[in-house]
Amino acid sequence: MDNRIDKSVSFSGGTQKNINVNTGNGEISQNVSSSESSNGDLDALFDKLLAEIPKLSPADEVEDALDNAEKLKSAVESEDKPRAKKLFGWLPTAVQASSTAMDIFKLFGD
Repeated sequence: MDNRIDKSVSFSGGTQKNINVNTGNGEISQNVSSSESSNGDLDALFDKLLAEIPKLSPADEVEDALDNAEKLKSAVESEDKPRAKKLFGWLPTAVQASSTAMDIFKLFGD
């Protein structure tokens, strides 16, 4: 009788969105998927960001920050990463450091 345990691991279907992981002799399999944010999630993130901007921005920068956030949303929706990065940099520093802004940055940051 062979008491050795197969501890090998194999990966297939390797895309950023879907990876199949098989362990051992193939008896255990796991499909790991990630999904892109839906427009509803994106809208919710930007709604939250727009609500945070007046609280986190200097008074004289609020209007510009709100305008840049709207432009940032358009750039993220159109997957224009260079423009999104540029617009993100135009947000006030306190806004950039917020958890909501960081979640948005993850959508286009490298």
